[in-house]
Amino acid sequence: MYSAEQSITTLLDSKSVLKNKVSDVQFKKVKQLIDQVHSSKKVFKQSLHKRYQAAEKQYKQIEQLKIAIQKLLLSPTWITKNIHNK
Repeated sequence: MYSAEQSITTLLDSKSVLKNKVSDVQFKKVKQLIDQVHSSKKVFKQSLHKRYQAAEKQYKQIEQLKIAIQKLLLSPTWITKNIHNK
């Protein structure tokens, strides 16, 4: 993304912008670079959202496992089996 922004600054000279002497070729190149930046941002946001959802799902699974382990450790059958086996 940063290289696209740097390219934009090199393509458009501030003097030519102020004098409205930007050629169609320069304008199209800049527009293309801007579109690439927006596309990259969109893909990054989608990827980040997917990773967040996966992490949230794993967190919920871990919490469920913690509850299940606590119930198992406190169940009378587990306690008696492990006490008698020792």
